[in-house]
Amino acid sequence: MKKLIFIFAVFMFSLAVYSVPIEKNNFSSDSDYMIYHGKKLPSENTSDFRLIEIQTFYSRDGLLSINLVFNSQINPSGVSSSCFSVNGKSVSGANFKFSKDGMNVQIRFPFKEELRSLSVRNIKSYNGSQMQLENINNIEKNGRYRFSKELKKWIKF
Repeated sequence: MKKLIFIFAVFMFSLAVYSVPIEKNNFSSDSDYMIYHGKKLPSENTSDFRLIEIQTFYSRDGLLSINLVFNSQINPSGVSSSCFSVNGKSVSGANFKFSKDGMNVQIRFPFKEELRSLSVRNIKSYNGSQMQLENINNIEKNGRYRFSKELKKWIKF
């Protein structure tokens, strides 16, 4: 019996250590996200670190979920509730999941009001670039938004 438990433990450890990262930005599955465990990913040299896409929806458990996509890998160690505010109010009780490619973060927290605005600040990339304060107004639940460099504003798509 001890041998069987040992083999199972080795198998589970090897799965955790040698898992292959998934490189896609699909928000439909929790399998593409992981809770941050301190693994530093290689970083591109991106001096214009910014938020490029947002998706909002209410999950089955009634929590507001906001998926954020950045143009470079996020340093998860600096991401906290203080980096976000919704409708001008600080986010509390949030949990975070980070994509395996390091460019997405999913925030989930209880929120009963109508969603109108989102502010994101003080998030850094692995190369140390810090994003500028990003205020997104006229945002709705079940919406998907992308920043248009040409129009210099957030558009719903």
